[in-house]
Amino acid sequence: MGKDWWKSKTIWANAIALISTLFGLLGYAEIPPDQQAAVVAGVMTIVNIALRFVTSEPIKKPGGAPPALPALILGLIFASSVALGGCASRVAETPAQKIYALQADYAAMLEAALAYESLPRCVEDNSVPSPCSDSAIVEGIRKADIVAYEAIGTARETIRASPADIQGIDLALLSARQAIDGLARIIATLNGRTG
Repeated sequence: MGKDWWKSKTIWANAIALISTLFGLLGYAEIPPDQQAAVVAGVMTIVNIALRFVTSEPIKKPGGAPPALPALILGLIFASSVALGGCASRVAETPAQKIYALQADYAAMLEAALAYESLPRCVEDNSVPSPCSDSAIVEGIRKADIVAYEAIGTARETIRASPADIQGIDLALLSARQAIDGLARIIATLNGRTG
């Protein structure tokens, strides 16, 4: 007959390993990055062998949802948000983590910039209803966006091409941070501003 998939210890162990691996890839593991894959693979090999000895029946073909699936999904969403909230406050330490943090900041700025740019352009005769966007501000956003995008690309390339050049990496990261901050200053002036 077989058991339902959600009752499988093997599936749950592998799901936990996957989550652990993802946190490691994001830089939230205490194991050095060059050893993470080996550690996870070694631990999971032992866990899977042990689970093989206690497995008594196969998993039956998928069909139907577990009785508490909605509660499980809500629990996972809550646990993920708590876990990710804790991770979000962690300070980026490696150059790769720093560039990912800069890219996240840049993405947030772009979202706000695109929202403003998508508004119809304001005209002097007020024929365009509010909210509207000022052409000069949109042009400033576009210029700051180009500078930030290129600075992030330069920083990413510096990290990739010269991982031992700490001064060069720090300078490239600082330039990217300043470019993103320039874009952020323009975005900050938009708060509640239309035209």
